[in-house]
Amino acid sequence: MKKIIFMDIDRTLVNDNGVVPESANSAVQKARENGHLIFISTGRSKAELYEDILDIGFDGIIDAAGAYIEVGQEVILHETVDLKMSSIWSIILVSKVLIFI
Repeated sequence: MKKIIFMDIDRTLVNDNGVVPESANSAVQKARENGHLIFISTGRSKAELYEDILDIGFDGIIDAAGAYIEVGQEVILHETVDLKMSSIWSIILVSKVLIFI
């Protein structure tokens, strides 16, 4: 039975030193050879998915805590932060911090 496997990056695919061990690379390749689909699922942004990670070969990516989804080479979802709302939230957070100081 074909399965979809979702994999985090930090301390799952890469070790504590940020290196992809050969065992992780081999495991991903073996799963794909067995017909399973392998997706990265991470809080990292696409810019933080370095070449050595992407070179392993994945069927899809869910990153930026779900704000970006790619299946194959097709982008399914790409949400961005509304800068106006971001600025408002920054002011609110700073105001709350200053109240507690």
